[in-house]
Amino acid sequence: MTKHSGRALTLNLVGAGNVGQTLGRLFAQARLCDVQDIFNRSPQKAVDAAAFIGTGRPVQTLEDMRPADIWMITVPDTQIAGIAAELAASAFPAAIAFHCSGFLPAAEMAPLDAKGWHLASAHPVTSFADPAASAAQFAGTFCGLEGAAQALSVLEPMFEAAGAPGAFRSGPMPRLYTTRLRSFRTT
Repeated sequence: MTKHSGRALTLNLVGAGNVGQTLGRLFAQARLCDVQDIFNRSPQKAVDAAAFIGTGRPVQTLEDMRPADIWMITVPDTQIAGIAAELAASAFPAAIAFHCSGFLPAAEMAPLDAKGWHLASAHPVTSFADPAASAAQFAGTFCGLEGAAQALSVLEPMFEAAGAPGAFRSGPMPRLYTTRLRSFRTT
């Protein structure tokens, strides 16, 4: 398990859809972190995600979440900035936060950057249509990472250990390399 100051890293999941469920399960099964709290605007979805991942405490609101070392934000692209603003307005201590948009850079979470958080974005080049199938087929998935060095130094080995040996760091242009990787992967 990935350690920080002699203890396992904790991960909070915001957005319990297919991407969050898949990555949460992969990280938990590989013992890369302790999936701690799971929030979704639909409370039942958080309950379902905890069951699928096999760990994690479903919560009703962002305020119900506990501080964590890593915050994985897997909400729709149009909600990333709003979630970042809500977290920035909270009393949570600075941590690593990353989103999984294939379109937006880590800078989409700018309100957290202003509060000293370490931001990144992760762009696995795979389909997440079915979390169980996605988790089973994740090995070998290319994954682009961009963001703050402090975040990438934790996330890159996590994604690689979860099965993405193609994890690589890129610049702040996820749309360009995601398009290129999708073209490469399908040929």
